[in-house]
Amino acid sequence: MKVNRIVLSGGVILAASMASATDLNFSGSADDAFVAYVSTNPNVTGTSFVSGSSWGVTYTGNFTLTPGTTNYLHIDAFDVAGAPSMLIAQLGLSDSSFWFDDMTQSALSGDSNWSASLVGFGGATTPIIDEGVNGTSPWGSRPNIDPNAHFVWTDGNVSDHRYFTVQINTVPEPAELTVLGLGILPFLRLRKGC
Repeated sequence: MKVNRIVLSGGVILAASMASATDLNFSGSADDAFVAYVSTNPNVTGTSFVSGSSWGVTYTGNFTLTPGTTNYLHIDAFDVAGAPSMLIAQLGLSDSSFWFDDMTQSALSGDSNWSASLVGFGGATTPIIDEGVNGTSPWGSRPNIDPNAHFVWTDGNVSDHRYFTVQINTVPEPAELTVLGLGILPFLRLRKGC
């Protein structure tokens, strides 16, 4: 009887954790402008949730991720007034149902979680150039962005768009968790028979 209560309690906790929504939180800016999207396909732009057109402003937004599948943050950053050019951002996840490629719930521009392309989301990648840590001239310190975030950009024509992507990985599918749960049932039955 005690074992059944433990299993039931564990199931309720698991169901509650699977029912909660995970939010992606964004703070960032670009010289000169950007639009941020979330998609469940690395090649599809997705749904926009925050944009900005002044590098001197830190823009914030959040987006509820699609559960049970990999999500992608896509940022279309572009320079309309000429060099210098940059993107800077800080990302956070509201719980541990998802994680970035480095297995954490936070990411900063300039870390290993980011990729970039000159041709579009899911296109051939190009190296990301580090333009300096938050606080570097000419942009100075961007408020409400971690001081360890870096200003980033890529080679290419100044007027070209840069397509930055961060992959957001999910925990195992509910079906996988069910299989795991079913795998322990024989042991629980043995325990009950003791």
